[in-house]
Amino acid sequence: MTYKLFFSTKAKQDLLDIETIILGLTQSKETTAKFIKGILDSIEIRKFFPKTGKKLMSKDTFTGYYYAIYKKYLSFYRIDNDSIYVDRILYGGMDYMKVLFPELPKD
Repeated sequence: MTYKLFFSTKAKQDLLDIETIILGLTQSKETTAKFIKGILDSIEIRKFFPKTGKKLMSKDTFTGYYYAIYKKYLSFYRIDNDSIYVDRILYGGMDYMKVLFPELPKD
């Protein structure tokens, strides 16, 4: 079965922001395009194997999110029936739990 893939508005903006960062660092449109393609490819494969992403856990509880990794970026997605919803694409070094779940209390 092939799942349908949907990107949230925030995930689309995340990609644009990442593109700007990578272009600024490399000064190369080709390198930037390859980097963005790498992120998209790491998500695209989930259409065939959605549960191969890592489960995002919080205090030993599954949050409902899986994530795909490309270099230092994490693409967070949810599975619902035959659809995959990519909600955010974030730098792995940031406090992504705070971004994804701002309502959670700090540890």
